[in-house]
Amino acid sequence: MTFFDFKVSLVGVIENLDDSYGGPAVSLPTLMLSLEKVGVEVCVVSSGNARTDVNTVVSECNLRWLVHNTIGPIKLRFAPKIKRTLEKIVKENPDSVIYSNNLWNYCALFPMLVSRRRRIPHIIAVRGELFPWCLKQGRLRKLISWWLFQKMALNSAALIHVTSKDELQAVRDLGITSPVALIPHGVTPIGLDVAQKWQELKQRKQEKRKILFMSRLHEKKGIDNLLSAWQNIESKLPDWELDLAGPDYGGYEKKINQLKSSGLLKNVEYLGMLKNKEKFQAFYDASIFILPSYTENFGVVIGEALSAGVPVITTENTPWEDISVHELGVVMRGNSVEEIQKSLLDMTRLDPTELSKKGEKASRFIADNFTWNVSANKMAEVIERVRMNKNMADLEYVYI
Repeated sequence: MTFFDFKVSLVGVIENLDDSYGGPAVSLPTLMLSLEKVGVEVCVVSSGNARTDVNTVVSECNLRWLVHNTIGPIKLRFAPKIKRTLEKIVKENPDSVIYSNNLWNYCALFPMLVSRRRRIPHIIAVRGELFPWCLKQGRLRKLISWWLFQKMALNSAALIHVTSKDELQAVRDLGITSPVALIPHGVTPIGLDVAQKWQELKQRKQEKRKILFMSRLHEKKGIDNLLSAWQNIESKLPDWELDLAGPDYGGYEKKINQLKSSGLLKNVEYLGMLKNKEKFQAFYDASIFILPSYTENFGVVIGEALSAGVPVITTENTPWEDISVHELGVVMRGNSVEEIQKSLLDMTRLDPTELSKKGEKASRFIADNFTWNVSANKMAEVIERVRMNKNMADLEYVYI
């Protein structure tokens, strides 16, 4: 009799999988479900709150997810039961692989310890945490973690998973020598009739046209500069509204309400955390999408916006140079207030027909180039090679 009533060949570990966690709460379970479809038996272990945490992808698709309560400071993600659970899973599944999705805390430490103790291969997805901007945030805590275990974990990993060339470079710049697989995420189709969307938007004569920001409301996402830029130019755009959607990680709802009540902001709406139909409706209503992030390892929501036929404004700090190459929007060199202002003014001056052409082209581009099936097949191959301790040098998407 086994402790778990299911077989596992890949066990994912992440610090949080609640919907409010943002992109990883979508990309990890979607990847795991896609892996199941190509024959990889998976489960996910996370810290969090077992009573209240909810993940829409998991709920809809019945992914095996084991949540363990966090004790103490949230930044440390100390959930000791995770280590015991990992020990039991890999003991009963000695041919399995651990796939961790965090750095700097106990959800990064425990997989390394179990991997070394049980001699189980360990794959680490760094998820943008090694970019210079991210390394500066909470610098002391990260320096301590680096010298205590994180550098050792990265250099002893069987494989490191990155989703862009910039992220690969960030790994190598820190002297990490483990094999690295560059496998971009897929993008889940939003499932909108893009041509119909734009036809309807053109017919809405009385409503304001909408610019959508959808992500965590956090300094990393460039939200402060976006609000400052909008404050400077909204008087020039009386027919436009800025909608902000996502969990509030920095007290931005209060700040927005204060600015609106004082008359310093007018056409801004905070929509809160959106799911399912509400999320799709926000994309459907948007004429322009903006995410002026300081850094993104992939930026799932950018792919979702493009899939929904929304031209995008973002920065070179995201791995979406294809937006410029294929004329699907604007890629700014940085995210200064001035750059955001210029990009917003340039995009809002475009005729609705021009925006619709960009949107329809964006939707086709995502459908042709970013499918979860492709990502899952590549990931399944490297998992099998890691599990069998095979050489990866002949795989075009693996960098040694």
